[in-house]
Order: sequence, then structure tokens, then C-alpha cells
Amino acid sequence: MRTQIFRLSLTVAALLLVMTATSLAQTVCGDADQSGDVDIDDVVYLIAYIFSGGPEPCPYQNPYGFLIGHGPCKQPESTKTPNMVPNDQECIEWDYDGQGGLTLYHQNTAFNCCPDEILGSVWIYNNTITITEDETFDFEPCPCLCLYDLEYTFADIAPGEYTIVINAIYIQPSDEIVHTINLSTEPSGQYCVDRPDYPWGDW
Repeated sequence: MRTQIFRLSLTVAALLLVMTATSLAQTVCGDADQSGDVDIDDVVYLIAYIFSGGPEPCPYQNPYGFLIGHGPCKQPESTKTPNMVPNDQECIEWDYDGQGGLTLYHQNTAFNCCPDEILGSVWIYNNTITITEDETFDFEPCPCLCLYDLEYTFADIAPGEYTIVINAIYIQPSDEIVHTINLSTEPSGQYCVDRPDYPWGDW
């Protein structure tokens, strides 16, 4: 019996060491069940894997994300739907699949009325997701701004707590969206801030 316990302990320790060596920035070392914490549940998870055919512990790789698209310039006369974000608010909405996939919507962000291209770069470091948005022009910008909805996709995002920072081009740094989410306890949700000034406001 003692020999079996000793072998089991060695097996668990070896697996934890392998996970520690292969875990990267967004993964908590030794977190076999990807809950965001190292605790007794990780030992239970590993025992289930070894003896009961449970799921294999597989740490997430380097997380990454990118902009996949955006909607059109919103017009005051656009038909409003019940789920539409009010024009005097700017929001982020997220949806996490529990398997590393995260979709993030940046709703009612301001850009010029006629950009050639809308850009969004993503930087992930120490559980902070920073999105920096920009725009380019082939010719002179139009003398107006309007609101757009942008969609970002992410992969290899481990469960846990993240701070979302949105660097938008027509927002002062002190007014940018900064919000902390916990994908383990709240895999989907929305966070909004009031924007009373142009191009936001009550159309």
C-alpha cells in the first residue's frame, strides 16, 4: 500500500513538474484543471487522469488575439433594436468558451466617418489584455466622426482574471475603458461607460 501511495505521489509530482516547465505566461504553474488556482482539485484532476481516463492536463500555449472585423458607421437614423447599445454609451462585451477561445466586442467606439482602414492591435502580458485602435486614410479625413462596433477573437486564453484596457483614438487616456473580468466565474458579460460628448450622445 505504501509503495502504491509513493508511486502515485511521484507520478503526481512528475506531472506537476512537467506542467511547470511547459506552462507559459497566462497559465498558473501546476494548475492542472485550468481553474486559475493551484489547489487540491488539481491533485484530484491528475488522479482521475491517471487512473480513471479523465481529460489530459494540457497547459495553454501563448495567448493571442486580433481584430476580425467591424460594422458600418452608425447613422442617427439607423433602426434601433432592443439589444442595441445606447448611443451615449461605449461598451465591451465578452464571451468565453471555457476552452481557450474568447470573443470580445468593442461597441460604440469612435472613428472618422470615412477611414480607409480601421485597425486594432492586441497585446497580452501578465493577464492584461491591451487593445490599441487606430485608423488610416488614403485621402483627407472627413469632417465628422461616428460610432462603430469592432469584433476581436482570442485563442489559448486560460481561465482566470484579466484586465481589459482599450486605447481608443478619440478618448483621453484618463477616460479609456479599463475593466477587470474573471473568465472562471463570469465567462460572458458586458461593461459600459457613459459617453455624453460627440460623437456619442442621445441622437
